[in-house]
Amino acid sequence: MSSKFAKGDKVFAKVKGYPYWPATITNITWNDNNKPKYHVIYFGTQETGTVTDKDTCMYSEYKHIHGTQKTENFKNTKINKALKEAEDDEMLKASTMTGNISLQYELEE
Repeated sequence: MSSKFAKGDKVFAKVKGYPYWPATITNITWNDNNKPKYHVIYFGTQETGTVTDKDTCMYSEYKHIHGTQKTENFKNTKINKALKEAEDDEMLKASTMTGNISLQYELEE
């Protein structure tokens, strides 16, 4: 069985009544129809949930659509926090990768 996403992928997950929310896939299980169910942990709230293929899209591909900060009001505070955490996570991974490349280069010299 194969799935669109892998464990550890950063995605936007859609749950009824909420905007697309940044999350990380923590596990993949299969339903009775052999379709993947993605277990996720949401940025900002650290809550967990389960979503399907149709309610999930890759963070990096849809960041320009779903990843923009909302106008500041009480209702948008949580999504804005989640978007900032997801972006900070992205920058941390990028700097870690750059650091690893620099370290590897120094070791090879």
